[in-house]
Amino acid sequence: MSQIFVDGSMLAKFASQTGEVQVCDGSGRVLGVFVPASEADRELRELYEDARTRITDEELERARQQPGGYTTAEVLEYLRTL
Repeated sequence: MSQIFVDGSMLAKFASQTGEVQVCDGSGRVLGVFVPASEADRELRELYEDARTRITDEELERARQQPGGYTTAEVLEYLRTL
């Protein structure tokens, strides 16, 4: 991931935000979206919590016991051939 370093005044603007913010140029064209790290972490935690409520421990154990599967290296090698 690339990094862009901001000056103090821009840092203050970003630091005061609590949610997603559109980053725009002088003409109003959207350059991207800034998501504060704490907000991104919260959203990720919520996704994991949601996943935990949908899959039981028994289902996870049953999946672990299933034969077969692929290693990460095998999956990456397959994807390189596409």
